[in-house]
Amino acid sequence: MLRVVTCNIHKGFSQFNGHMSVHELRDELRASDADIVFLQEVQGKNKKHAKNIENWPAKAQHRFLAEDVWPSAAYGCNKAYRNGHHGNAILSRYPILATYNQDVTHYRFERRGLLHCTVAVGIEAPLHCVSVHLSLFARSRRLQIGALADYLENTVAPDSPLIVAGDFNDWRNEAEHLLAERLGLNEAISAGVGHPGRSFPAALPVLPLDRIYVRGFSIVDAEIHSGRPWARISDHAALSANLNRAEPSKLSAPQSLPPPAINAPEAQAPSMNGIKGIKGVKGIARFFGTCRIDQPATAGDQNSERGARAKSSGSVCPRKRRASTSTAAPRDASMGLARVCFESFRPARSTATGRCA
Repeated sequence: MLRVVTCNIHKGFSQFNGHMSVHELRDELRASDADIVFLQEVQGKNKKHAKNIENWPAKAQHRFLAEDVWPSAAYGCNKAYRNGHHGNAILSRYPILATYNQDVTHYRFERRGLLHCTVAVGIEAPLHCVSVHLSLFARSRRLQIGALADYLENTVAPDSPLIVAGDFNDWRNEAEHLLAERLGLNEAISAGVGHPGRSFPAALPVLPLDRIYVRGFSIVDAEIHSGRPWARISDHAALSANLNRAEPSKLSAPQSLPPPAINAPEAQAPSMNGIKGIKGVKGIARFFGTCRIDQPATAGDQNSERGARAKSSGSVCPRKRRASTSTAAPRDASMGLARVCFESFRPARSTATGRCA
């Protein structure tokens, strides 16, 4: 059996940044007995917090959380700034064989990315794990989900085991037909109740933002970890699932399970018909400028020289972008591959905008 957990850890702070919670988070993750952990909003470095907050971990958060329990860890930097950087991470009891990080930013003021690792879990084929953090804006999110589906179709064999987990910010459940149906994925919580579980806010969840999508596994059970103590750890509830390797004949069959365990009562969800998306996106985009979902540079592209410099320098963190007048990337844009800010407990390379170490 394989146990997986996903959580947006809010950079190691409780909701509304009430207090630092990374120590409590480590205790709860260890108590979860997870084999693979998918994390979002992981603080790779923050010099200001290290200086001003007592007991701030001396190590990067993914190293601090993984210490002594998960010997393999990967980190992908989504956003670098003056005092540090943050991104996604995957912690594993099993060896991580390879890892890639892809910047899927659409609006330049909202940095987003996905971290893809291949893990040797002792089955006939390596397990592909993707930690995802997508946009708050519906249009950006659709582009990112479409690009994610294109990327996985091009890089992962259709019969390979796959887990895609993280903070999708997808309260409309558009990923079901844009991603799950296209790739033959089952969502862990939906297998029990017929719809994704509510995970935000952690104290009394009303919005289904987080997901665990799997392929090549049967879902034994799944759980939403809301209420205490998780409500004092992050603004998102954690999700967990126990998985068994599925028989080849059952890989694409939808599952039906008993309802998942929820360790805090849920409030009645507001009608989804009343949520029309966040207004003012066009105005915000005009003010800040938009940028394309990253694609490999071509010889005829006016940005090919900059793309070549980025490749030759081995950049691993997103560069600070200038305001662009280009239109958004088409929905079926190829995402390509970018080398990650990868760490299996060894130093990573630095970039011009910041260090991912």
